Amino acid sequence: MIDAITSALSGLNNASQRIERGAANIASGGSQERIIEDIVDIKQAEISYKANIEVLKVTQDLAKELIESFDRSV
Repeated sequence: MIDAITSALSGLNNASQRIERGAANIASGGSQERIIEDIVDIKQAEISYKANIEVLKVTQDLAKELIESFDRSV
C-alpha cells in the first residue's frame, strides 16, 4: 500500500511540473505549433493528476476497510 501512495505522489508531482512548464512556455510565447503541444501536454498532465488522485482515494478506502476488518476480528 505504501508503494501505491509513493507512486501516486510521484505522479502528482510530475503532473504538477508538466503543467507548470507548459504554462510557462505558453506565457513566454512561441510558435502556434509549440503552444498547441503545450496545451496538449497540460491536458495530459491534468488527466494524470486526476488518475493519481483516484489512486490515493482507493488506497485510503482500502486502508479504512483493512482497519474495519481488523476491528471486527479483534
